[in-house]
Amino acid sequence: MSLSTVRGTLSNLQSCREEIGTTMVIVTDVAIDLAESNATGEETNPGIEEMEAMILECAKLDREINCFVEIVQQVTGEVTSQQPEAMFSLSATVKERFTERTALLSDAELQKHQKVVAFKDSIKNTLNQGTTWK
Repeated sequence: MSLSTVRGTLSNLQSCREEIGTTMVIVTDVAIDLAESNATGEETNPGIEEMEAMILECAKLDREINCFVEIVQQVTGEVTSQQPEAMFSLSATVKERFTERTALLSDAELQKHQKVVAFKDSIKNTLNQGTTWK
């Protein structure tokens, strides 16, 4: 596998991150619609809870892709300054570092993801407005 192939694949992963961001915006919009149509004004709407679970999954995927891209960039940067034989261990090195780094991540950190925070703020504001409309 050549480094140009690796770079092309990383570019595709970056495009995936953009799509994930778009998905998170759509999920937020759907949740806002659910909150606006919520007759009870309670935050425990099952549909909203499902949207929150979905936005957290998107945030996790976004974080993992970002982590993977960073590691691949680091490893390929190191390999280019080493002997050509180092290319043979590229995949194993990336896998090892990715596993190490993701083991250090916690789901609690996902609550700080920019789009998760925006999601929660939007739902809270919409529900608060709903109680003032009634």
